[in-house]
Amino acid sequence: MACVATNLAGIAAACGVNLGGIRKVMIAPKSAISNINFVYSVSGDTESVIENITGITMVSGETFSTYNFRSNTATATSTATVDPVQGSIFYNNMISMQWSKHATEKRIEFETIARAEDLVVMFQDANLKVYLMNFNFPAYVTTGSAEYGTAKADFSGYKIELTSEELFSPIEVNMTSIDAIMDNPL
Repeated sequence: MACVATNLAGIAAACGVNLGGIRKVMIAPKSAISNINFVYSVSGDTESVIENITGITMVSGETFSTYNFRSNTATATSTATVDPVQGSIFYNNMISMQWSKHATEKRIEFETIARAEDLVVMFQDANLKVYLMNFNFPAYVTTGSAEYGTAKADFSGYKIELTSEELFSPIEVNMTSIDAIMDNPL
């Protein structure tokens, strides 16, 4: 049976302010999350689509660790990979971030993230919306570097990129109590 889009809704032109960029990234091991409340809608005859997330419950004593940046130094991208022959689709969700100035605590955190294999990532964009990047499949480091520059105005610090091949593009988190699962309030 062919996959037919039976209820396309269209997209209206955007009005008002819309800003690019990432303000904060929040990371936790998947084992620290006990439940996520997904809100589903039905697309077509049988397929459920995740609309948003209304709650995340953490294991007792666990929180997401918050990573802050200077403006214009973090980005998130979601790229759909579609194979019509196999009938598969997945999203390559990526977040790239950097921290200026070398410091021991930054190096240790950089190395800890690079070794981890079970990360769940959320981010807050410049429009103050929070998104869950992944859950079904862990995020992992695809590239990272400690850079020292050549000239005085060159970047000196750490850069890291996390990727997850996921069943969905980043999903908006609509929680009134999101600060309760963060180590630092948004």
